[in-house]
Amino acid sequence: MHFKVRIRVLFLVAGAIFLAGLSIFLLLFFKGEQLLPHQTVFVPKEKTVEKFTTINADNFKALFEPKEMLKAAVTPNMITLDMLDKVMNKTMVMPLYPEDYLTVNHVRETLLTPRQGEIEYPLPASWLEVLDWTGRPGDEAEIWITPTEKLRQFYMQKVKEGKVITDSASLVPETPDRPLSKPVFSNVRLRYVMDGTNRTVRNANQASDRSDATGKPTDIKVFLLPAEYAQLKNAVEEGYKLIIAAKE
Repeated sequence: MHFKVRIRVLFLVAGAIFLAGLSIFLLLFFKGEQLLPHQTVFVPKEKTVEKFTTINADNFKALFEPKEMLKAAVTPNMITLDMLDKVMNKTMVMPLYPEDYLTVNHVRETLLTPRQGEIEYPLPASWLEVLDWTGRPGDEAEIWITPTEKLRQFYMQKVKEGKVITDSASLVPETPDRPLSKPVFSNVRLRYVMDGTNRTVRNANQASDRSDATGKPTDIKVFLLPAEYAQLKNAVEEGYKLIIAAKE
């Protein structure tokens, strides 16, 4: 009799263990992902976030929406709640499609990112009238043109021959494409500035201003539209030099 009771108890215990195990299995099977740690990442809210879009505090919620994701599946370059500073006030350098995740690879510093249609163009040192300036990568600058002495002499000869009449002391006439009393382009962004040692020109260590440079620029790249670059190139070929006035 006692033996039969023990068998029943064992079966009951085994059944209870089986049911408990089955319950845990079903819970993990259907709810397991919800029980694991999650992290908030960001996807486009309605449509593709296009290249050249600048992200800021005003438009972030209109562009992106949060999405919960298993923490174990979040990669280091995905933007999470504690990484929003990595994308704020920066510009998209590639489109973000629906269901894709926003990452640090999608953005770049706005001042170092071309606007739509712009390309990085070199401005050789031989094009510059003045090399003693303090431009740094990320600066905005004005580009002026000035006639070379050879071009002045050319117009002086034309004046003597009566082929050109001018009241200007500079002799070289000003035209819409070749303005001399104002910049030919404003708000041009410097992509980088290299010195004679092929290093980026930056402020000297512990310098409170820009008077101390690491070297005069020998290689410069700026963001320009193709037509703008062509205008500068043609001006240089005609005998003008460029003056870059950088704004801090």
